[in-house]
Amino acid sequence: MDILIVNTLYAPYQVGGAERSVQLLAEGLSGHGHNVVVACTKPEKGVETQVVNGVRVYYIGLKNLYWQLDEETKQTWLKPFWHALDSFNPFMQREVEAVIEAEDPDLVHTHNLGGFSVTAWRAAREASRPIVHTLRDYSLLCPRNMFRGGENCARQCGICRPFAEPRNRLSHNVDAVVGISDFVLDRHQSFGYFSNARLHTVIHNPYVLSDEVEGEHSAPATPPNFGFLGRLSPMKGIERVLQAIEAVEDPPDLFIGGTGDEDYVESLHADYDGSAAHFLGFVDPTAFFSDVDVLVVPSVWHEPFGRVVIEAYGHGVPVIAADRGGLSEIVEEGETGFIFDPDTPGSLRRCIEELIETPDRIVEMSHKVRKQADDFALDRHVEQYIEVYDQVKRGSKRTSVSGSQSSE
Repeated sequence: MDILIVNTLYAPYQVGGAERSVQLLAEGLSGHGHNVVVACTKPEKGVETQVVNGVRVYYIGLKNLYWQLDEETKQTWLKPFWHALDSFNPFMQREVEAVIEAEDPDLVHTHNLGGFSVTAWRAAREASRPIVHTLRDYSLLCPRNMFRGGENCARQCGICRPFAEPRNRLSHNVDAVVGISDFVLDRHQSFGYFSNARLHTVIHNPYVLSDEVEGEHSAPATPPNFGFLGRLSPMKGIERVLQAIEAVEDPPDLFIGGTGDEDYVESLHADYDGSAAHFLGFVDPTAFFSDVDVLVVPSVWHEPFGRVVIEAYGHGVPVIAADRGGLSEIVEEGETGFIFDPDTPGSLRRCIEELIETPDRIVEMSHKVRKQADDFALDRHVEQYIEVYDQVKRGSKRTSVSGSQSSE
C-alpha cells in the first residue's frame, strides 16, 4: 500500500510525543512492507526530500508569516493573522497537491495540521484519495488547544469560532477519524466534527521499549522515590506534585526531569529550594526511571493521551495520574496506579501517602504495568492502522477495529 502521511513536524524537527508517535508509525508501516512518504513543514523556503530510516520525507517550507517554532520572530500582534491563514492556507494546499501528484498514494493519513491547515484534506479530496485523520490534540477546536488562563475551556469562545469554522467544515471530507483516546475523539464529535466519517475509532499511541531495559524494576526505596517527567509548565501541573510532596509529614524524594520556560523554572527553584525536590533538567528516560519508584502525572490540561504513562509502564513504574483527559483511560485504579481528583484538596497527597505506607503495592503494580506495556507495542499499533486503511479503501461501513473502541 502507498501511504502519504502529513504532519506538522517530522525528524529532525521534534517537539514532543506527537512527532515521535508519527515517526514510529511511519517506520513501522515501512517495516511491514508498505511504501510510506511523509510531508512536513520546515522553516526555510523551498522543498527538499530526504530518506529518514527508510521513509521518504518531503520537507516543505512553511508559507505563513513566521516559523511556528521560532520564538524570537513571534510577535503578539502577528499571531491572529498567522492563525487566520492557518485555518485555510491555499498556498500549503498547492504543496500537498504537488506531493500527491508526485507520489500517487493510495490514501492520505493526516495528523497535526498546524502549518499545512485543513486544506491538506481539500487537496486529498480533490485528488480522490481516501483520508484518515488522527486526532492528537485540540488544535482543530482552538488555537490555544482548549486551555486558557490556567483552565480547560468548556466550550469554544467567540475568538476561537472563526478560526475553527473552516476546520469543522472541511472535516466532513475525512473518511476515517482516529482518536489517541476516547476523550479527544468524543470532544471533537461533541462539536460536530467529522460527521461524514464512516469510521470513528480509538488507537492509543505506541511505545518501543529500550533494549537497555531488562527484567523487573528494582525494589522500591524506603520511602519510595517519586518522579515527574515532562515539560515544566503550569498546564502540566508540576506545582501540584511539589505542593503534595511538601504536605507529606516526612517528604520522600521527588526527582523532576524536564525543562521549560527559563523564568518559570527559576521561580520553581526559588520556591522549592531546600525541599525534597531534585531538579534534573533534561534527562535520559531510562536513567530517570531507574531511580524512580512511582511516576506522578499531575496535569491541569486535559491530556489527549499521556505518552509518559506508557513510558513509565515500559520501565516497570506505576503511575499516579490526574483525572484529566485521556489519562484515566490508561491508568487502572489500584492495579497499575492511582487516579486522583485534582479538584479535591489533598487527593494527590493521600495517594502518595498510601504508597509510602504500603510499598508492597508498588512491587505488585510494577509486575502489572510491565504486562500492560505490551498493549502499546508498535506492531499491534501498526496492525490496527493497517486495518483502518483496509476498511477505508474498501469503503466498508463497519465501524469496529480490533483492539480499539469505536462509535458512530
